[in-house]
Amino acid sequence: MRLLWLGLVLVCTVASAQIGPVPGLGPIILGGISQGFQNLISISLTTNAATQGGIMRREIITSAVLNPISDGHVRVTFTPPTTGNNTTYSAVWIGEASGTGVNYNGGQVQLKFGGSSSVTLTAGGSTVTSDSTSFTYTSGTSIVVCFDPGATSDVRYVSGLSSVNYSDYTKSGTGECPNTTVSGYSSSSGQTAVLSLIEVGP
Repeated sequence: MRLLWLGLVLVCTVASAQIGPVPGLGPIILGGISQGFQNLISISLTTNAATQGGIMRREIITSAVLNPISDGHVRVTFTPPTTGNNTTYSAVWIGEASGTGVNYNGGQVQLKFGGSSSVTLTAGGSTVTSDSTSFTYTSGTSIVVCFDPGATSDVRYVSGLSSVNYSDYTKSGTGECPNTTVSGYSSSSGQTAVLSLIEVGP
């Protein structure tokens, strides 16, 4: 009986020691939930634009080009210009779109950077990724990312994308990122700026 008990202890000890990441198998799944983030969309930015200070932006990406995944947290990566002035924002928000325009559907959240609302993207420097933020994204809805500008900024952007699925809305001013409904924005279709990766995860 004592030998049987010792055998069970040994088996349990070995099994528990082997629970963990297995090389080549990706993130561990616990209770059916992946412990890693998944790409909602990745965008390669190619061009610098100068004198973008004081310009609010709302980047619209439709569900047609977003990966069909849903989850409860989000983080976003932003790319600085390769030369020129730093990109500075006092606030960045993300939300699901109401239809295909500039407005949110009401569930927008503010992104933070090391707990701070503001962020500086250093020209010629590395990309910056926001903190993981609680945000329920439902597959099949379009995304709005809003930037509240600093006084002096250059930005990195890309054009020549699908005019139906990407739109860069701009307006002079500040302070409108939290607003569900806005007006007076001009659209550059087939273009997006600053954001280069959106990920969702548990």
